[in-house]
Amino acid sequence: MPVLRFKAEDVRRVVEHSIAAPRQSDVAYTTKPVEAPAVLLVHEQGVYLMSNGQPRDIVGADATGRKDAAKDEGRSFCAYAIGCHPENDADWYETARGRCA
Repeated sequence: MPVLRFKAEDVRRVVEHSIAAPRQSDVAYTTKPVEAPAVLLVHEQGVYLMSNGQPRDIVGADATGRKDAAKDEGRSFCAYAIGCHPENDADWYETARGRCA
């Protein structure tokens, strides 16, 4: 059976953001609105977990929530599965297919 592994500190950030968020976003491809904190497993450009909390957890934001233009401004933080990050893992596509097929 294929196994996905994630860095604990990345998963913790996703979970804590979802729980602390003042509201939750609707999720595409669901049959009803999501009204509770949730962690979403996504298999798109890589395999990752993300929070459904709003406002989003923006990569490159400092502790006050201000964005740093020098860092991935506008991208939500994701906890990528080990070996399945498209920017860091050359074989991410094949790894993701093998683990999520």
